[in-house]
Amino acid sequence: MAYTICEPSTEGQPYDKHQFDGRFVKMSSATSCLSYQDIRSMQNKAGRSFQAGKQSPTPKWVLDEKSFREVILCYAERRNLGCYAERRSLGNGAKSTYLIEGTNAERLTVTRERETDAILPLRFKLQSAQNRYTAAVKAGESQAVLDKLTEVIAHHDTEVMVAIRGSHVLATSVAYLYYRCGYNSVQVATHLRIKPCAVRQVINRMNQVWTAISGEYPESRYAPGGKMHRKPKPGREKKLQQLFVLRAAGNSFKEIAKMMKCGESSVQHNYKRYFAPLHDNTKGERTLRITRDETGTRLLYTRVSTN
Repeated sequence: MAYTICEPSTEGQPYDKHQFDGRFVKMSSATSCLSYQDIRSMQNKAGRSFQAGKQSPTPKWVLDEKSFREVILCYAERRNLGCYAERRSLGNGAKSTYLIEGTNAERLTVTRERETDAILPLRFKLQSAQNRYTAAVKAGESQAVLDKLTEVIAHHDTEVMVAIRGSHVLATSVAYLYYRCGYNSVQVATHLRIKPCAVRQVINRMNQVWTAISGEYPESRYAPGGKMHRKPKPGREKKLQQLFVLRAAGNSFKEIAKMMKCGESSVQHNYKRYFAPLHDNTKGERTLRITRDETGTRLLYTRVSTN
């Protein structure tokens, strides 16, 4: 069977975004004979825009077949076998981390065996969650409890589906459709019958794998060197100031979470990201220096080394 590998789509809009402007500008007028009550009952909201243009360019590993296979294999190993352990050379100067010896086919076989062994336990978890949902309905639990159980059921069901399909198959399909066919996350999710957030998560984790393999970050405004790298979101600086002051006063993360009315894990993550020192065996201890700009109205976060 012959097949053709498509090149990545060029950035830009697949059509003119303004070609339909003016069609529904004045829906309620003397010529349209529509009242405001008629417009209120009409489905005139704009839908999601399907555009081929991406915020970031296509990564290098997608265009190279050898790197593409290595990223898919390392992604499957990371998902099913745990963290990376060793490194080997790809031949083009890049480094690959792996857990098992052998060729690509042997590595994929071991990874796939571990994944298929997890199908039965995952199905037991799914059935247990469904039984808890049925018991909660009979007991008359609140809607919040039922919604939480629904999320748990959906999570376990997705895990079973991915294990049956194969994480390497799903990752290959997502990368091919997203980068080479120019689909966005919603189109890829519709085609593969998964959630758009799952598509973006798979793309992000494969890019993380490539960073671990080659040491290169994808070209993005959120990558190191980009204008949005480690920059707090607008309106977040006051909360970070409050977090720093509360932690400096000796409060625990649990107490800070109650005072700030947010999750404890979120408090720990933000404190570790913006304030806690990072330890690196090669570069020594690094931390963030917090200063103010010339006007004194904004906080500046600068990562410095203590060596």
